[in-house]
Amino acid sequence: MGSTRIKIEELKRLYLDEKRTLQEVGDRFGVSRQAVHSRLIQLGVERRPASTSLKRQAELELARQRRESLRELKRSTMVPRPPAIPERYNVLLELKVGESMEMDVTDLLYPGASIYKFGHRNGIRFSLKMTKRFDNSSYIVTRVL
Repeated sequence: MGSTRIKIEELKRLYLDEKRTLQEVGDRFGVSRQAVHSRLIQLGVERRPASTSLKRQAELELARQRRESLRELKRSTMVPRPPAIPERYNVLLELKVGESMEMDVTDLLYPGASIYKFGHRNGIRFSLKMTKRFDNSSYIVTRVL
C-alpha cells in the first residue's frame, strides 16, 4: 500500500474519527483490511477493539432489540401452562415394582411426559401403555424401578 494510494490524514480520519472498520477503510482505498492494519501499525495508531466500530455497535444494538422483541412476543403470546405435576400423580408413589394401574389423562396436554417427569423427580421409573380406547384418554402405568 503505497502512500500515493492513501492519504495518511484521511486514513486516520476514517478509522479514528468516523470509527470505520478496517474492511470499510480498505474498501474505500481499494486495498485489503490487512493492508490497512499494517499501515496503521506503521503509523503507530493503536488498534481499537472491534466492538467500537459504528457498524459493530449497530449490529450489537440490532441484536439486542431483536432479543427484546422476541422476549416480548413470547410474553404476549404464551398461554399459561397447567401445573407441571398434577396432585393425582401422588397415587403412583404407592405402586410397588411390577404393579400397574389405569390413569385417566383426558385433561393433560402431554400426559406421558409429565408422568415420566414425576417419576424422575421421585427416583421411580414407569412404563406407560396407552389403552385401546378410541379417545386415548387413559394409560396403564406400571412401576418398573
